[in-house]
Amino acid sequence: MANFPPQVQRVIDQGYEFNFGDYLSKGFNIVGKQAVLYMAFTFVFFLILMVSGLIPILGQLAGGLVLAPCLMAGFHLANRKVDDGQSIAFGDFFKGFEHWSQLLVSVLIMGGIFLLLMLPIALIFGFGIDPDAIAAGDISGFPWWAFLLLLPLIYLGVAWGYSSFLIIFHGMSAWPAMEASRQIISQKWFFFLLFGIVVGIIGSIGAIALGIGMLFTLPAAYAMQFTSFRDVVGMPDEVTVSTLDHLVD
Repeated sequence: MANFPPQVQRVIDQGYEFNFGDYLSKGFNIVGKQAVLYMAFTFVFFLILMVSGLIPILGQLAGGLVLAPCLMAGFHLANRKVDDGQSIAFGDFFKGFEHWSQLLVSVLIMGGIFLLLMLPIALIFGFGIDPDAIAAGDISGFPWWAFLLLLPLIYLGVAWGYSSFLIIFHGMSAWPAMEASRQIISQKWFFFLLFGIVVGIIGSIGAIALGIGMLFTLPAAYAMQFTSFRDVVGMPDEVTVSTLDHLVD
């Protein structure tokens, strides 16, 4: 059995409430308090990832494995300060790099597991399909059942959603954070799936206005994820509203 921090274990053992609507409104409220800083950092966020993506192999790997996870962690760290009523500086968004090692390990583990789960699917569609028959419109032999193999990927993609929060806020190592996240989220997995879909839509809506709107909607989406984590799990030594409600019940 994994040795989780007492606060995290308590959430796993006692359960929690998931206040869907509150997280959306609180996320917008957090970003609205420091909109200029959030929008400026989001622009820099995109710029850094774009430049790293132009560097073949090394830059692309660095962008996906280190830069993106650490920069996203920076959003969460800034969100905590704003939510606590503190002022933030631009440099606060880069403090996610203080947790780069465990964030990197978590990305590597997740990526490795996802690749292993994708392998059977790739083999089925790579060798189990007659391209001539498909081109001729004959789909009778198409292995539709193979799409069921995507279910573990979808499950884990949602269930590991709190991993980075547990790393940066509770100081957990990569694998225990991933496992704790899975145990927490699995209790209300379908709520988190729907929440992730809604947050994803909100985060991408800004792409309509030449992408400019994403400078606000993307950090708002990250703030919504943060508010859900704070309510469900809480910060270190912080008793959450959900936990109090459960104890009262």
